[in-house]
Amino acid sequence: MELSKGAGVPVNHMLHSQRQPQPEKDTSDFQRKSLSEKDTREAFLIVAALLMTVSFAAAFTVPGGVYSSDDPNPKIRGTAVLARKPLFVIFTIFNIITMCSSAMACGFLSLGIFLQSELTLTIQPSFLYLSSAFLAASVAFLAAVLLVVANNRLLAGATILIGALHYILYFFVIK
Repeated sequence: MELSKGAGVPVNHMLHSQRQPQPEKDTSDFQRKSLSEKDTREAFLIVAALLMTVSFAAAFTVPGGVYSSDDPNPKIRGTAVLARKPLFVIFTIFNIITMCSSAMACGFLSLGIFLQSELTLTIQPSFLYLSSAFLAASVAFLAAVLLVVANNRLLAGATILIGALHYILYFFVIK
């Protein structure tokens, strides 16, 4: 007895084909581990490249902007408006650390992909560089926010409090 037909295929046949279990792939633990290492390396590379891109962009779109090319004083054209502020120095230093650390992480990860080396040879150093890049990026971000909200004591205080809590929680979780 045939049930009804849907698009020229008996429904009974469609139900039967859906109930069949998919054959499992025969992969050894080594193959699964290798896929996992490859995925980890590629995910780290994407994150490191994005962080490197953001820190590169932040170097040219500095907080407070730059003096325009129309400025009457030719010596300051193209330079940062807030360059003499201590927080700008902190922003710049930590942005450089972010850029260099994420670039090193990209280098190690790319080398690992190219050489198809073991996980520990490339992931561990790149993870250390990436961790330092994340920490430095958050310091650079806090310095940049503090630069632009300096005239608002409440907002500046909230920024400092949130940043301090972030670092306390980070180091509490690490230990």
